[in-house]
Amino acid sequence: MINTQKIPIKKLLFVFLGLFIVGLAINFVWYGTVTVTNSKTRAEVVVGSVIIKPGQSQRIRPGNYEVAIRGKRISKETLKLTVIPFSKKTISIDQKDLTDVQLAAKISGIPEDQIKLNGMRFFENETWMIATITTIDNPSDAGTVIAKYVSGEWVVVDDGTGFDISESLAIPASIKNYFSESRER
Repeated sequence: MINTQKIPIKKLLFVFLGLFIVGLAINFVWYGTVTVTNSKTRAEVVVGSVIIKPGQSQRIRPGNYEVAIRGKRISKETLKLTVIPFSKKTISIDQKDLTDVQLAAKISGIPEDQIKLNGMRFFENETWMIATITTIDNPSDAGTVIAKYVSGEWVVVDDGTGFDISESLAIPASIKNYFSESRER
């Protein structure tokens, strides 16, 4: 026989209210904490979609994350992180800033021991860079690299020796002005 007794509304309301309170509690307290320390550079740590600056802490939902340590003057590094409820994790950044030569080698693809940096200049709150480089083997063959910092990486926008900077709409006016002033000198 099938039991066809009705469940009292008070019991249903009590169960529903209990589940609602548990859901609220989980939503407000079911976190772990990630702290970033010991930075000798202007790096940042990205956990999921959350950016944490050195010296800061952030509440993070429990789960497995791929963490990116990135910055304009460091080599990007990734690691795995598991956050469990009520846990505290500390990420210590021990990378040092890249030198101008190391940074130019990184964006140009020329080995560091083969590069000669003739000049480097940053624009637009250090989100754009111009580097004029040659190689040790061929010092008379100078080239210019224009790069933009996007999502933790330097991306080469243009490079070469004879490009027409006035035709590129993607390059900011501050860089175009720099080239115009350089030609006038």
